[in-house]
Amino acid sequence: MLDQFKDLFGRFQNLNLINLKIDLESHLVSMGMWAYKDLGDIHMCPMAHGVDCSINRREVVDDKYKREAVWKSKGWPVSDIYDFAFWWDGKSYLGGDYKERQEQLTQLINSMWQERLDDANTVQEILEQEPLVEELPCSSNVLIPLVNQ
Repeated sequence: MLDQFKDLFGRFQNLNLINLKIDLESHLVSMGMWAYKDLGDIHMCPMAHGVDCSINRREVVDDKYKREAVWKSKGWPVSDIYDFAFWWDGKSYLGGDYKERQEQLTQLINSMWQERLDDANTVQEILEQEPLVEELPCSSNVLIPLVNQ
């Protein structure tokens, strides 16, 4: 079921994704609303975690057209967001199990984060390898790359 939302959350920047991961694990993610404050903690819906801090979140909540414009500007398909919102919020009104959905989303976000870490580690290993080309000076002081044999 959640595989259809992988592309949606895959569009999150790393910082946004890790914040969502931490908030899910800390049970600081809202359901049924964009965000609310409880005893000093701010609980945001999973999609709100992907919105830049420079955007006035209150305007996004209050104005459907601004909200959809923000989503489109981030490359998020509007229909996918509504599908996610129905899955995340809608079931709470239909007697669904919030804890189960939170665990499922946490697993998805954790696996996505692990993929990003694995990719970053692979790139780091490549960068730390010895160069594949050697540069030798020639008489005109121009460097000519030579492939290692």
